[in-house]
Amino acid sequence: VIMMNNDGGAAELGREIRRAVARAYGWPGFLLDPLRPVRGASTLLADIEGRYQRGTDAVLQFRRGRGAFAAYLEEVISEGLGVGVPILAVPIGRDSIGFTDFPGTAVVQRDSVGRVVGLRIPYADRPIPRLTPERQLPGELMRAGRWPEAEAAYRGLALDESRITYMAYTLLRRRPATDSDLQSARVLLTVADAQHPTSAVVQVRWAEYHL
Repeated sequence: VIMMNNDGGAAELGREIRRAVARAYGWPGFLLDPLRPVRGASTLLADIEGRYQRGTDAVLQFRRGRGAFAAYLEEVISEGLGVGVPILAVPIGRDSIGFTDFPGTAVVQRDSVGRVVGLRIPYADRPIPRLTPERQLPGELMRAGRWPEAEAAYRGLALDESRITYMAYTLLRRRPATDSDLQSARVLLTVADAQHPTSAVVQVRWAEYHL
């Protein structure tokens, strides 16, 4: 058991400890196979750079990283709540990508002229499409401070009561909560109020917002 007092920034340290213990004791299944970048890795990395839609309001973003193999960092932007813990991504085949501490391989999907149009990632039931620069998901609009557009986009999603109030709850719990956090929570609660007018949870979240 590895116990830590942080569930965000300490995540990578926790994985390092687990790897060290597994290596010392020879535990099978705890260590992934080494990632060996292929020749021409930088070309594939240039091809896949961009944003991909993982869900209704979740983005996987590949950005060029540093290092001898120009590895990428995978960042998850989900439901307007911020950027997740980066994961190092390494090209291990002509059109395949491996991840540090993440089992499985992502496979690049191309169109008839060779342009990358999507990725098939582990545990996803279908390929995730590549987003054009002008296509912004609701959470991205909210993070950019485009409040009226974000509100209209969230109204179109018709999120269930639990999901939208949890998003507001997460924003309101941040310490310190920024003006952007509060405005984002207000957008979500305005939509939740309109779509779930009899919800007691929505009213509790409003109370937390005003407090």
